[in-house]
Amino acid sequence: MLCSVPAVVGAWPVSAPPVDPTVLRDRILAAGAAEAPYAGYAESDGSLGLPDLPAIDNVGALLGSHTRLRTWESAAGSRVDVLTPTGERDLYEQDGHLTAWDFENNVTTDLYGEPGLRLPRAADLVPPRLARRLLGGPRGEERLESLPARRVAGVDAAGLRLVPTDPETTVGHVDVWADPRTGLPVEVRVTGREGGAPGLRSRFLDLSQGPGAVPADVVRPPYPDGGARAESRVTAVGDRIDRFAPAVLPDRLAGRPSSQVVAGGQALRTYGQGFSTFGAIALPGGLAFRVYDAARTSGAQAVAVEGGEAMLLRTPLLNLLVVVARGGLGFVLSGPVALDLLSKAANELLADQP
Repeated sequence: MLCSVPAVVGAWPVSAPPVDPTVLRDRILAAGAAEAPYAGYAESDGSLGLPDLPAIDNVGALLGSHTRLRTWESAAGSRVDVLTPTGERDLYEQDGHLTAWDFENNVTTDLYGEPGLRLPRAADLVPPRLARRLLGGPRGEERLESLPARRVAGVDAAGLRLVPTDPETTVGHVDVWADPRTGLPVEVRVTGREGGAPGLRSRFLDLSQGPGAVPADVVRPPYPDGGARAESRVTAVGDRIDRFAPAVLPDRLAGRPSSQVVAGGQALRTYGQGFSTFGAIALPGGLAFRVYDAARTSGAQAVAVEGGEAMLLRTPLLNLLVVVARGGLGFVLSGPVALDLLSKAANELLADQP
């Protein structure tokens, strides 16, 4: 009888009232920590399968594996714990200041600086943060649809589906379920255009909401007796690239306008908007060859380009093209976009090189 309880609860009819998908998205984007404090346990699953590449090896593991997360967020601050088989790694944020704690090594690290562009981290996979990132920001061509309500972590959640209509994107649809009262997202699924299982999924398995869900001491960084203290500066991805890259990226690429994603950045830019956005990075010759070799040994497929060589890493949601010009200069082009668009951009970059 005890073992049958979860199945019975899961099969119980969901009583969430229907919510217009536009209204639900606005409610999700407006729900802040002060209005909707929460605490919960979540799990994310990614099948993007990115290999270990120089400088971004942790990103491949993060987006291509199973991650267990405990999280608390309120007006007083936030905390996200990544649970491992032998311990945990915690990230605290209070008044814009970040602190990391490594349980196994008993080291508390104060992190300074929050660049406009950084690599993804585990805290980005918590359902509310992931949903707001996918539903907010500059939008491309898309439509919103309603989804049947479902029960997630005890919440009768209303659902919406965002369908990008740009034919160049690899994203088929983004499904989000949220508490219709508070707007708190409880489950997110991102599925590729070819269908099949979601390439990325994050959901709560346990959740509590309300002012009493987050005690003030829980989001206060620990400084255990006998533990070590450290400091570190979070640098922008493009800082060193801009310093050493021998090329400046154009204002338009493959017919799409550029935005400078780092202040003064010339060697790292994004092009397009919404789910048809792709990024371009100009790399110095030595690093370009390292990335190219790593992609080749990871099973990337060769792609024909004019004036150089290219290797493609393909996943259900992301395509990554590593390009090396005959003169040694290199580029990385990546995003949830089709190979044809990345190839067009690569050929334009190669044609522009002396």
